Amino acid sequence: VAGAPVTAPERPDDETLRAAVAEREAAGRSRRDAITDVATEYALRRRDVYTIVHS
Repeated sequence: VAGAPVTAPERPDDETLRAAVAEREAAGRSRRDAITDVATEYALRRRDVYTIVHS
């Protein structure tokens, strides 16, 4: 018996990613940890989130 296929969440736009990182920073996370958290949450590469946040 097979369940529903596992799919990654839809990639949010750049502003949403920046806001998610900023929200975590405001809560006391370091920028590095905030980027890692957001990348994990949205199943993205950390490098991609880093590039978006720093652009």
